[in-house]
Amino acid sequence: MSAFKNKINLILAKSKNGVIGKDNSMPWHIPEELAYFKKETLNKVIIMGRNTFNSLGGKPLPNRVNVVISKTLSVDDFNGENFLLFKTLEKALSHFHREIYLNEVFLIGGADLAKYALEKDYIKTIFETEVEIEIKGDNLTYAPNFDTEDYVMLHLLTQVSSTAPNLQFSVYEYIKVK
Repeated sequence: MSAFKNKINLILAKSKNGVIGKDNSMPWHIPEELAYFKKETLNKVIIMGRNTFNSLGGKPLPNRVNVVISKTLSVDDFNGENFLLFKTLEKALSHFHREIYLNEVFLIGGADLAKYALEKDYIKTIFETEVEIEIKGDNLTYAPNFDTEDYVMLHLLTQVSSTAPNLQFSVYEYIKVK
């Protein structure tokens, strides 16, 4: 059994058809959903893959410990910005296993890293926003699948965007039970 089993959180936003990204960026901008993400991850450790790092423009999210998992990036790629770099998710989790409680760690993307963490059974809680929109086109990235039978689902909120009144989103929390 892994020391990281059921230890960390996954936070993601997806469309009704499961899209989390288009052309390496989020296909919507909803200030209320971003505020929810900020509230959940502020003063926490956020772990991301290389593509998510690139989608942030190479800038760290403020007031968080920003961690990048990449086998190809080097410290020089961060232009002096405040990131920690690890070659594997396990090396990052080992670091924080010693430093802080792992329940303060949020995996924020990308899809491959999230899928890997789910397959390894590292995810304890999934914070999932579903945006009531369908995204079509090329170069789409889809949310990883997980077995909902292994989780208890709580509906946290449903809200309408202030900037796009016809756009609604719902937030769910899935807590691992199996």
